[in-house]
Amino acid sequence: MQRSKADWKALRELIGISTGSLAALLHKNIATIQYWENPNDSAVRYHPSDHAWEVLEDLRAKQINTVNKIVNLHVDKMNEAEARQRSDQNIPVAKLTYYRNRARYYGNKPEYGDIGILNATMRQAAMKLGEKGIPVEFEYDDETESEK
Repeated sequence: MQRSKADWKALRELIGISTGSLAALLHKNIATIQYWENPNDSAVRYHPSDHAWEVLEDLRAKQINTVNKIVNLHVDKMNEAEARQRSDQNIPVAKLTYYRNRARYYGNKPEYGDIGILNATMRQAAMKLGEKGIPVEFEYDDETESEK
């Protein structure tokens, strides 16, 4: 199945990685990534390679795994709270960290690599938690530190 330039861009944006970060990861020029997404440039040489697709799909798989871990953690917390209190009124709030700037994010030596990926992952986790009836609050990383 031939994948389109729109498929590429949609997947990149779903993951939350910028064209610049992806270009660095793939050792490509930013213009190359932009050509891969440009619908007006249909030249064969401007399509992502199989390797590039594998890298992007691997990032997505890791993101899905992380989202599932976050959701499962908070579902377990909710189940424990319900078992202790026997009340649906006290569902614990899932607090998710959101980074507001690259300097703080990269200063914390992140495992995710790109701030956009982490923030997109947190948004996706929040959506899944909401679907399960678990309330979510986002907090900036420095808000989390000041409360400790």
